[in-house]
Amino acid sequence: TVGNNGSMYVNTSFTLSILDMNGTLLDGPNPFDVVMNPQESASCIFSMPVIGELVLRAEFPVGLDELDVNPSDNWYEVEVSSRHRPAYPTISYPPEGARFDSGDSILFIGQVSQYSAMPMNFTWRLNYEEVIGYGQIINVSLPMGEWLVTLTTRDSQGQVETGIRNVRIQNRISMAYAPWVIGGESVLDEQVNYVFNEPEYPPAGFDYTMVREAGLSTLRIIDFDIEPALATVTDPGIVFTESWISLTGMIPDELDRESIQLFRMESKTTTAISELLFPSMYEINTENDTLHIYDTDYTNGIYLIAGDLIPASVGLENLTTVQLPGGTLRVEWEPTGDLDNPYFGGWRVYRRLSFPFFWPFENNSQFQSVIGTEVSDIEPHGTFWNDPAPLPDGSCVSYLVMAIDRQGMPDYSHGGAVGWNGNSVEWQCGDATPPFVEVQNMNHVVSFNNSSGQNIHHVDISWTWPEYGDEDNITWQLYRVDLIPSDLTWIEPIETDMWGGPGTVGTFHQKEDRFRNGIEKQHIYHYILVPMDDVGNIDYSPLQGNIETVDIGNQFWDHNSDLIPPPPPEDPPPYGVEWFGEVLDYWGIGAFRTSAMMAFAIVLLNIVMIPVIINQTRGVRRRIKRDKKMHQRRQEMLDAEDMADDLEDMFN
Repeated sequence: TVGNNGSMYVNTSFTLSILDMNGTLLDGPNPFDVVMNPQESASCIFSMPVIGELVLRAEFPVGLDELDVNPSDNWYEVEVSSRHRPAYPTISYPPEGARFDSGDSILFIGQVSQYSAMPMNFTWRLNYEEVIGYGQIINVSLPMGEWLVTLTTRDSQGQVETGIRNVRIQNRISMAYAPWVIGGESVLDEQVNYVFNEPEYPPAGFDYTMVREAGLSTLRIIDFDIEPALATVTDPGIVFTESWISLTGMIPDELDRESIQLFRMESKTTTAISELLFPSMYEINTENDTLHIYDTDYTNGIYLIAGDLIPASVGLENLTTVQLPGGTLRVEWEPTGDLDNPYFGGWRVYRRLSFPFFWPFENNSQFQSVIGTEVSDIEPHGTFWNDPAPLPDGSCVSYLVMAIDRQGMPDYSHGGAVGWNGNSVEWQCGDATPPFVEVQNMNHVVSFNNSSGQNIHHVDISWTWPEYGDEDNITWQLYRVDLIPSDLTWIEPIETDMWGGPGTVGTFHQKEDRFRNGIEKQHIYHYILVPMDDVGNIDYSPLQGNIETVDIGNQFWDHNSDLIPPPPPEDPPPYGVEWFGEVLDYWGIGAFRTSAMMAFAIVLLNIVMIPVIINQTRGVRRRIKRDKKMHQRRQEMLDAEDMADDLEDMFN
C-alpha cells in the first residue's frame, strides 16, 4: 500500500524487487501503475514466486520529485525483510508414544509455523484415512490398539502439509482374584483372559541354585495366566502388572516375612530363575500380610517365593540294619513327627566304607564332611532301604539317614546314624557265606499199605541233624528230583524251614498220590537236603552227604502173591514138533515173515546155483591141471637138454 501525502495529482508506476539475504536479485523489478489524488492511497498486489528468507525492495521511479516543491518530504525508500515459510504442522499434544486407556477422551492439539499463510484448515485422520475431527483442537475417543494420528493442514495459498503422532490405546484390567490376589491392575495392548492359578508347591527335588546360595527354602509358585482373547493374537503387549497377594494361608504363619524373596521363573519344569530388576520390584507388607509385585518386564507370569523356612519336626526311631543274603544289608527305621509337612521331602541315606560317620552334628559345617556319600532318597513315610551293594566277608559299612526338605537339601539336625550307641557309631557288617554242613545217617524205607484198599506205597526218609559249629539257627530245604542237578536254584522245594537240634533225628514222609505231588511206583527219586542260615545265605549245589536215592518198586504182588492165578496148560505143538509151533507163533509177526521168506529165497537160490558153480569150477580146474602138466613136461625136456649139454662139455 502506497499513499500520496502531497497536494498534487500523481500518475506514476511503483516497482517491487525480490532479493535474497545477500542482495542477489531473485525476481523483478515488477511495475505497478499508481494513480492517486492528494491524500489518497493505493494498494499494489504482487505475486511471490519464491519462498524463504527474502528482502523486498519497493521503489518509485526517478524524477517524481521534480513536480514537488518539497522533495525531501516525498522521496523515500522503504526496505522490507519478509519471511514466507511452509506451515510445518505438528501435533503438540499428546506427546509421541503416549498411552491412553480404552474409552478415554483424548485431547489433540495441532500447531503450525507463525510464518505460515493464514487462514489455516486443520483435518485429523487415523492412519491417513479415517477422518476423526476438524480444527486445531479436538477431543476424541479411539479404539484399542496402536494408531498413527495424522494432522493435515491447508494454508491460504493452498499448500497441503501433514504432521503425525503415534499413540497407543491400551487395555487396563483388574488383577484381583479371590482369595489370593486382593488387588492390583495390569495395562496391556489387547483384550485378554485372566486367571490366577492356585498356588503350587515347588517340584520336589528341584535345586534352585540362587535360593540355596541365599540360604533359603522354596515356598510357593504363583502363576498369573494372562492369555490373548483372540486366537490370532500371540502377544498381549503387557506394559506392566501390579498386584497385592495375600500370604495368609499360602506360606507358614511362623515364617519370618522379612526373609521372603521373590524370583522370576523361566518355567515350572526347570530350575532357571532370576531376580526382578528395576523398575520391576516387590515388597512385603507385614501389616496386612501381603506381597506387592510390580513388574514392567512381564514374561510368563510365573514367580517363585522363597524364605527362611523352619525345618520340619521329624525324627527316626529303631534305626538299625538287617542282614540279607549275599552280604547285603537293609537299613530299617520308624519315621515319626510331622511327616505330611509339604516342605518335608523325605529321607536321604548316606553310605561310607572308609570310616564310621560322626554323630551328632552340631552345625552345618560339620555335616559338610558327609557330602558326596549320599546313595538314595526315600519318601517321607518310607521305613527301609535295601543296600544294593553286597559286602564281601570281612567288610563293614556305616550309614546315616537324614531328613531333607522339598528342594532335597539335607537337615543336619533331624536324622540318625545306624549303630549309634550313645558314644560312637558302630560298623554294620554283612554275612555272605552260606553254610556247608551235611546231615548224618541219611537213609530211607519204602513200604506198602493196602489198609485203605487203595494199594498205597510209602517212603520214609530219616537222618540225624549235625553239629552246626559257628553257624546259628540253620534251617533246611528238602528237594525231590528225578536227576541230580549241579544247581537247585530254579527248582521248587517240597519242604522248607526244616530244623532240628544237633544229634536229633529228622524225618520226612511221602506216599503215593497222583493229585498231590506224591510219589509214583517204579520211579527213582533223589531227595536232597540244602542248609540255609538265618540270614538267608544258601548254596544250591547239592552236597553228597545230603542226597538220598530212593527206588520205588512195585511191592503189590510181594504182599499179594495169593492173588496171582496159576498159568494155563500149554497147547501141544503142531504135529508134535515144538520148533514148528514156535515158527507158527512167529509167523504172525510181519518182520519175521518177511525175513523168513527172504531166507527161504536165498536157500532156493543156493540149491540151484551151487551145482552150476561147481561144474564151472570143475572145468576150470581141468584146464589148469592140463596146463600145469604141459608146463612140467616142457620144463623136464629143457632140464634134460641142459644136462646133456653139461655132460657133453665135461667129456669133451
